[in-house]
Amino acid sequence: MAQGLRMPRRFFNLAGGGGAGFDDGGGNGCEGGGYDGGVAGGGDIGGDGGGFVTVVVMVMLVVVVLVIIRLMVVAMMVVVVEMMMLLVLVVMVLVMIILMKVVVKVMVVVVMVMMVFVMINGRSACTR
Repeated sequence: MAQGLRMPRRFFNLAGGGGAGFDDGGGNGCEGGGYDGGVAGGGDIGGDGGGFVTVVVMVMLVVVVLVIIRLMVVAMMVVVVEMMMLLVLVVMVLVMIILMKVVVKVMVVVVMVMMVFVMINGRSACTR
C-alpha cells in the first residue's frame, strides 16, 4: 500500500540530461584514426533544476490560492459588519417609531387627565 502512495521519481526529475556525442573517424595505414568525442550534456543539473522549478511553482500557486481565500474572507467579514450595522440602524429606527407611538399615547392620556382635572376644578370654582 505504501509503495503505491509514494510519489514517482520522474515527478522531481522532469528535465533529463543530454547524451554525449561520439565520432571516431577512420584513417588509412599512414595516418592515425581521427577522434571526435562530444561533451556530455548536463544530466544531473537539468534534472535537479526541473524538480526545483516544479516545487517553486507549486508553492507559488499555494500562496496565491491562500491570498485569494484570505481576501475573500476579509471581504465577507466587511459585508457581514456592514449588514450588522444596517440591522442595528433598522432596529433603532423601529424602536424610535414604537417609542414615539407610546409617547404620543401617553401624552394624549396625560392631556385628557389634565383636562378632566381642569374641568372638575373649574366647575367647583364657578359654583362657589
